[in-house]
Amino acid sequence: MATRFELVLDDAGKFHFQLRGPDGDVLLRSVGCNGKIGAQTGVLHVRSALRDPERSSPQTEADGSHWVVAKEVDGSLLARSARVADEAAAHALLARIRAISDTAPVIDLTKRRVEAAR
Repeated sequence: MATRFELVLDDAGKFHFQLRGPDGDVLLRSVGCNGKIGAQTGVLHVRSALRDPERSSPQTEADGSHWVVAKEVDGSLLARSARVADEAAAHALLARIRAISDTAPVIDLTKRRVEAAR
């Protein structure tokens, strides 16, 4: 599978973007948006955030879980990764995401979901 950003529609009717790596794993998933345009704009915002160390970083929660987050300029959450094993894995994941995000095309999968629901 090729690296790509996918626009998807969840069961609650919210639009998301997700970054898939070449192995098919979802590396990063956005917060829900009310419309497709919001999700498309989110891809542009996350690419910008990933270039800024102040807006993208590994995170460790009080319970010891680790993941990568990307934030908007105002500090609100834009997207995050799935949990990873430890801090080193979070740093490696962030480096991987940064390396592929700028060139990943955007694929709209919301049409398939809407058509399947008919």
